[in-house]
Amino acid sequence: MNIEPQILKPQRKWQRRKAARRGEILAAAMKVFSEKGYDGTRMADIAAQASITKGTIYLYFSNKEDVFRAIAPLSNETAA
Repeated sequence: MNIEPQILKPQRKWQRRKAARRGEILAAAMKVFSEKGYDGTRMADIAAQASITKGTIYLYFSNKEDVFRAIAPLSNETAA
């Protein structure tokens, strides 16, 4: 029987946060959309609110419409 301790590699900060990133983007988008409206919101505004680069959003969403569609069900839940 081999009982050697398993060495776990420490996760880097970006690896730990990757699972939460989509939710953070959506929370930031909801705030920005409520303040500026759909037409007044830019992807850069959402990125700034989420404290990420604009390019990072595009890893999760294709465009602003995709972000908006993703938060639409969430905003209905909070309104109820």
